[in-house]
Amino acid sequence: MAVGYAWTRLALACRTKRQRARRVLDCTSPIMLLASRSTSGHDGYGVFRPLLDLDSQKRRIDETCPPDAVLLRHTRHLGYRSRTQKSALRALLTMADAGNLMVCMPTGAGKSFLFQIAALVERSAEPGACVLVITPTVSLALDHERTLSEIPGLENARALVGASTPQDRDRRTETLNAFRRGEVLVLFISPELALGSARADLLDSAASPDEKLARLAGRLTSVSIDEAHIVESWGRTFRPDFQRLPSLIADLRADQPKLKTVLLSATLRRGRFSMVHMQELGIGSKSMPACLGVSSISPSRHLRIQRRATLNSTG
Repeated sequence: MAVGYAWTRLALACRTKRQRARRVLDCTSPIMLLASRSTSGHDGYGVFRPLLDLDSQKRRIDETCPPDAVLLRHTRHLGYRSRTQKSALRALLTMADAGNLMVCMPTGAGKSFLFQIAALVERSAEPGACVLVITPTVSLALDHERTLSEIPGLENARALVGASTPQDRDRRTETLNAFRRGEVLVLFISPELALGSARADLLDSAASPDEKLARLAGRLTSVSIDEAHIVESWGRTFRPDFQRLPSLIADLRADQPKLKTVLLSATLRRGRFSMVHMQELGIGSKSMPACLGVSSISPSRHLRIQRRATLNSTG
């Protein structure tokens, strides 16, 4: 009796396993169809190949944004990356003295292109004109420096970073002196350094050359704050110097009344940023132009799907 019961249990177990196997290997199921199609191609990607082809393409230039005189005169580009970029650059180059501009563009859409062109245009109009860029991290500042070192006219752009040795401190002092002399067209700096040891040099660079004892030729004309949304997200507790930037802008404008301010971000929203109370930067002012929108492609993401067989040792 016990043997018969055991055989019955075994038969039921085997039938259950066969049913499960048929369900798993059922070629009409959506999963199996997708898997079979995904490996039907010669390269193993099958139905997913269009996704990879679309995602691996180089960033496209919007053909509806032909180059203008500014782009052709100061760069080697034959067109703008997007209509947002072109509109932002026009707003930057045509805004009044002491104006403020907020630009929100996707990551990789060419926000840094704005202060690059601004530096070249301002230097051609005013000898000794310099641009200050506030960056949140050292790696970002160094990356900007490497990028600008390959652009004609911006080869002397420098990133001011912390100094841990006497040699580093001497190098930092020489960079600030070169910025005051007008030899460094674009200077990248953290808010801590801008409000700390470099503050006096920045104020001196904003002053008129006629008011300087050494008759230094450098003159600060605009300040750009890269990743400006960090002012609100980090500035409260993590790095409070970000929320002290309005005081720096106010002091710089006392010496340079025509100073322009540009806020660059990929996630900046006017309503959220107004909580920081940065009236000195023009936030919340109806006269401040804003270029907002998404009109370019995000950086490429590569997705690879592979079929992987697994063995179940338990049967």
